[in-house]
Amino acid sequence: MIRYYTVEILITIPLYTCVTKVIYRVPKKGSGYASLTVSQAVYEHFKESFQQNRRILERKGISSLTGYVTSRLEELMLKDRVFARYAPFMEEFGYDEDSNTIYIKDNRTKRIAGITIVNNKLHCDVDEKEDCAHIGFAYSLPKVYEAMIRLGIPAPGRITGKYRKDNE
Repeated sequence: MIRYYTVEILITIPLYTCVTKVIYRVPKKGSGYASLTVSQAVYEHFKESFQQNRRILERKGISSLTGYVTSRLEELMLKDRVFARYAPFMEEFGYDEDSNTIYIKDNRTKRIAGITIVNNKLHCDVDEKEDCAHIGFAYSLPKVYEAMIRLGIPAPGRITGKYRKDNE
């Protein structure tokens, strides 16, 4: 059970004074939850995205804005773990907008992998696969998501707000 702070506020309006209790949804320490303050622009972005994708999110068990933001943060944490695991061995080497190819330097094998979009999926020219370490690393790069959005390809495991397909 989450315990919340109860705060008494004295409201003074000319010719009228009252005391009221307001329950702020700020968790107490030790409850397993914490509050986070974000800018209004960030809040509005997530709120709009949540409202646009509410039906899809509810099918995934996400029924509140808090749940949506939590799921997006968990997704980011997973990407960070993947990035931290491979970052010492791989780095973005270059990007060719004409062919939508991102080049990744693999310091372990001393090779450069070209990741391109083939049949709406990422494909590695070194491993000749769609699910190798180079592909995993490529998904951690914003340029890859931007290219997929630009080409109208849905990114796996991600709801992209205004870019989502109508049939989802």
